[in-house]
Amino acid sequence: MPTLNTITDLHNKLEQLEQQAHEVRIARDSAICEAVSAQTASQYRIAKTLGISTAAINLIVKKQRADKP
Repeated sequence: MPTLNTITDLHNKLEQLEQQAHEVRIARDSAICEAVSAQTASQYRIAKTLGISTAAINLIVKKQRADKP
């Protein structure tokens, strides 16, 4: 890995890390949406593995149900 000696290198590395963090958040949110929409025990376990509490999942489910026409 190259040594980060310049401000430009540091800036580029920061942008790369921010992009990676954004991609991780998208993947996490996608997994949560799948777990909530299907509402199966195995998908709830996926959300739990991602560190999402059952209470948070239940709040999302309630909100989705309230938003349905």
